[in-house]
Amino acid sequence: MLHNQKVHDAVARLEQRSDAAENEMDLVNIIQVVAADRKGSLEYKDTGWKVGAAVVALTGLITILLGMGIHQLDVTYLVLGPVLNYSYCWLPVLIITSWVLWREESGKPFRLMSFIADPLYRVFALGAILTLLTGGIPEWQVVYWEGIFWLAGLTGTVPEFVLGMLMLLSGGYRFLSVLHRSGWRDRLTANIRFKDGVMDTGLTEVKAKHQPSTEQLKKDFREFKRGNYSRNLEKMYAGEYLQDGVSFPYRVYQYHYVNRRTTTSTDSKGNTTTRTVYDHYDRYGVLLSFPMLREVCFSCDGNVSGYGSRIRKNIHNLDDVFRVYTDRIHELQNFLNTEKARLLTAFASEKHNVVIEANERSELCIAFDDNIFETSHQHSLDDAGAFAREVAGDSTFPALQRVLTLVHDLLHY
Repeated sequence: MLHNQKVHDAVARLEQRSDAAENEMDLVNIIQVVAADRKGSLEYKDTGWKVGAAVVALTGLITILLGMGIHQLDVTYLVLGPVLNYSYCWLPVLIITSWVLWREESGKPFRLMSFIADPLYRVFALGAILTLLTGGIPEWQVVYWEGIFWLAGLTGTVPEFVLGMLMLLSGGYRFLSVLHRSGWRDRLTANIRFKDGVMDTGLTEVKAKHQPSTEQLKKDFREFKRGNYSRNLEKMYAGEYLQDGVSFPYRVYQYHYVNRRTTTSTDSKGNTTTRTVYDHYDRYGVLLSFPMLREVCFSCDGNVSGYGSRIRKNIHNLDDVFRVYTDRIHELQNFLNTEKARLLTAFASEKHNVVIEANERSELCIAFDDNIFETSHQHSLDDAGAFAREVAGDSTFPALQRVLTLVHDLLHY
């Protein structure tokens, strides 16, 4: 346990250094720290957790099958039955102590027993106290089984099914937690890549207090009228494009929204169940000033339209890819030519659900489903040497560069 505590603290320090990095050398130094680990000081020892969680989850699954009346498991019940009968004594102890042990390994001590200095002894002492309480108080057994039967009645199942689900969920959750914890290298790699991309692209974070509100974005662009439950601007960065005599400021963002819907299902007995489902989505894009267009929307997304009527006349074959909406058709015709139409349709073929929208103030929004913050890196902390060299070099956000190139070409042609 003490080893895992030390690993947790070391990983947390690396993540903090990554967040606070101010230049590429800071990021390279973090990679070198990981590469220098030869004694396993950055490796969790989770075999015990994995085996224990798997055994609990498997026991839960077998118990569920018993509750469903799988007769082939009758012999198993002869062994498992007594274990389940005494579950009032061991199951609460197992769930609580494993939770406390996990928190201890994550640097969160159990404060009710902070008078015991050693964290391992704290967990042992807690387990002993809970065992005495659950096994020595007759009233607890009554309360426990009344709760199990109440849950069985509430869910229309049997006690074995409820016990099995408790074990399956507890073991399964802990097993997934262990897998997540062991994947810290992937998360740190992603953060280093992102930070390196921001540095090499010359982006500056737009703090939350300086970001436009989601309500303001909805007023400015049809693109942001998404999410019937919630919507949030996850991140926004500001940059300056300067190439071949063309320059313009821009903002790049990630927009998260949630749709809530209700589904209804009917089981074999005719019982109807209604549940609420929340669907999460992300959209990415770039905002900038574009005086060549006003009140027009090129949409590959059936959920986004506006700025007047849809143009049915197929201008430069745009209608093969986009639904084009505007009442300023003459301005659009003056702006468009064969090359610009080709640029727009080529871009739409590369990205998913593209929307290109200019509002009444000639502010342009170019949005799509693809992750605009995905970098061009090819290596990770699994190959620390190559990764360090890559970070020390130049990296980009390819999707962002593609948008900026599109705007540059539209201005040029």
